[in-house]
Amino acid sequence: VNGPELWVNLELARRGAARVRLYPDTDGAGAELLEAEAAARADGRGLWALNAYRPKQANSVTDDERGFMLVRGRLGGSAAIRENSREDRVPVCARSVEGARLVLDVMETARAVCDLPDGGPVEMRGWVSSGRMEITHPLHVTELPAED
Repeated sequence: VNGPELWVNLELARRGAARVRLYPDTDGAGAELLEAEAAARADGRGLWALNAYRPKQANSVTDDERGFMLVRGRLGGSAAIRENSREDRVPVCARSVEGARLVLDVMETARAVCDLPDGGPVEMRGWVSSGRMEITHPLHVTELPAED
């Protein structure tokens, strides 16, 4: 594909050359990007062939790790949800992750994550620092099928 028909971000996701990170103000086709990434992951294309980029288990994330990560685990409980916050950088709720020290700081732009059921298997993506993952978009927490 070339010319004005080329959407670079989508092509990078299809080829496994990038991980998808969505921003609330530029997420018009976020689901399409995540689908392309999922297909590349399933086929082991690009960076998905490398162990370093595969999702980590939540209980293996240490307090000293830092960076954008994909993590799998089960949602734990939620701290009280703050209503009508005017502070953009303050989480509206915090979610624990079962069996892990990792805590999800859910921002206003991803408020729906506060309402997800406890105990469900999920894949989470976001910036991790000091044992906390910032969730800025509702598509950054994906419910996974229940294990048998």
